[in-house]
Amino acid sequence: MEHMTSAAFSRADAAQHITFKELKAVECALQVLGPLITVKSLAVFSDSSTTVAILQKLYTKSPRLRGLLGRIIALTKAYGLSL
Repeated sequence: MEHMTSAAFSRADAAQHITFKELKAVECALQVLGPLITVKSLAVFSDSSTTVAILQKLYTKSPRLRGLLGRIIALTKAYGLSL
């Protein structure tokens, strides 16, 4: 079963770097779809190699992205998922 979601960026988020926006999309998807996911391992596809690397390593040097990544990790743990 496929589920789709969409959201608009706030003005502050819209002004951020594209990698922030890509990770924010992952966060939003997890917030909305997390309760519906029944598998334990989740594949996230992105055309951004930087976003993929951050999600694979679960690490970034950027303080701004680190906070967002931390929220993504917390959501995956809350729903019993691994990326």
